Amino acid sequence: YTFETTVCTVVGCLTSDNITVSTNQDLPEGLAPPRIIVISSTSIEFHWRAPNIVNGIIINFQLIQTQP
Repeated sequence: YTFETTVCTVVGCLTSDNITVSTNQDLPEGLAPPRIIVISSTSIEFHWRAPNIVNGIIINFQLIQTQP
């Protein structure tokens, strides 16, 4: 984000230099469950969407089988 301050009187205005700051990354929010389509007895098709609110740079996605 970039900010500056402007102050004014009846004579005119003065604007400060810009300052740039960034916020820390946080956990993504709004991750929907994956959509899986069974293609055959040995194949599936896996679809997912990015989180609604990314809150940073996504560095990877993981697909984890939680039950056999």
